Amino acid sequence: MRRGLALYCLGQLAAAAGGALHLVTTADRFESRILPMQLSAFYWGHNLRVLGMSSHPEYDPGNGDLWGRKLGWKLLSVLRFAKGVPDEDVILFVDAFDVLLLDPPAAFLEKFARIAHRTGARLVAAAEQNPGFRASDHPNQTHRWRYLNSGAMIGTSAAWRKLMRDPPPAMLPERYVGDQDWIIDVYLNTSALGGLMRLDAECELFQVTCRVSPVLSHGSCPPSHDAVVVEGRGVKNVVTGTHPSLLHLPGPGHWPIPLPLLGSTGRFQSCHYYEVARVLLPEVILPLESARAWSGKPYSMICTDDSLVNRVVLDTLLWASIRAGPLGALLFCLWVLRARLCKSRAPTIGVHPHAV
Repeated sequence: MRRGLALYCLGQLAAAAGGALHLVTTADRFESRILPMQLSAFYWGHNLRVLGMSSHPEYDPGNGDLWGRKLGWKLLSVLRFAKGVPDEDVILFVDAFDVLLLDPPAAFLEKFARIAHRTGARLVAAAEQNPGFRASDHPNQTHRWRYLNSGAMIGTSAAWRKLMRDPPPAMLPERYVGDQDWIIDVYLNTSALGGLMRLDAECELFQVTCRVSPVLSHGSCPPSHDAVVVEGRGVKNVVTGTHPSLLHLPGPGHWPIPLPLLGSTGRFQSCHYYEVARVLLPEVILPLESARAWSGKPYSMICTDDSLVNRVVLDTLLWASIRAGPLGALLFCLWVLRARLCKSRAPTIGVHPHAV
């Protein structure tokens, strides 16, 4: 209670000095994977705007997979939003499918104002420890988190517009794997927008990792991701001593965990993203497991991107096959095999290239 009151007061001071906070993400369609992020935002009192659900001729990504070089569309969606927001309003952008918010809007405003006052920065990007595009060009930092990660960024509307003063094309050039590479290029080529942009290398606001201990994690997560632990209803970085307000769990942080690893959970499939949300936000996550619409298996759809309709149809067919006897069971098995074959041939849509 005392911490919440302090954050509220600090947030009011930050808001008085700057503008309102706008939480935004991008997605071209609804996917089950967005639910933990949406629910974490709702739990902490954020108003989430999902950009890209409706088509706009200027920012139409075209047909096919919305990932890789086509993620210029994502940047253009954020730019279009920033153009309609007052200069001093603060825009918090987060990836849609592997992020959890851990604090109310007041905490984000207060931390951002503190960083801005200390450094002069007006746009702050998450930092990660895994090297990527132009890794050797990134400046050294006090801690291991030195590489730009675009999965979480916060800044004034004016700073966002300056980042994209020369807007990216909807289809990015071939040298880029995705939108993150384009942002890295601007960051490095402009000396961090002349000092207006910086990385959250101390993990005050954002934490990028694939492991939050002691929560069940994927075996592909490197042992070096050992700094983040659950502490109360949030997390702590034991290296920096900070309590980040947002978790970004890319790569193994949201990959499905193979069956043999799940003996202790009682669930046949899950992922670290869901398990962390389950630990930190039980009030909004656990009810999903008893909701009939989810057939008691929200983790399956969230972690594998199975459609809700597919899951309901699957359960209905299973019930019908049991009532129909051996022939029904055979037909059910054939239907499942055909559905899985079709799914394996379908393209993956909306996946961040740096999270594959």
